[in-house]
Amino acid sequence: MLEALSIELCCKNRTKEEIVLLKENLGKFKKSVESGDLTEIAKTDVQFHEIIYNATGNRRLNQILYNLREQMYRYRLEYIKDRQTRNTLIQEHQEIIDSIEKKDIERAKKAILVHIDNQERTILENMDKAGN
Repeated sequence: MLEALSIELCCKNRTKEEIVLLKENLGKFKKSVESGDLTEIAKTDVQFHEIIYNATGNRRLNQILYNLREQMYRYRLEYIKDRQTRNTLIQEHQEIIDSIEKKDIERAKKAILVHIDNQERTILENMDKAGN
């Protein structure tokens, strides 16, 4: 899975500046959740993942993930419609940041997989409710 590879490389290669960027992004994400602005929530979520991708130091992996970004954006919007989901995202992002900061690869991989699994499950449930 590309996200697991990116989180592993991020843990190995991240800089202190990138940790600062992730923490700043989390603050912005919390504010956007409080405001309820779905566009801003999605934008800061995209930025969160871009910080991680950039921290990998792997240009080819970045290119692949950026190419997939547009396709994932529509599903990201579906995922953040639910208020409880937004609070879960905050907790998941915090766990991901903490594990990256400590360079704990296994913890980071577990956190990103939980993050992705939760999104996938919620999106499928929402699509099922909508009859898609």
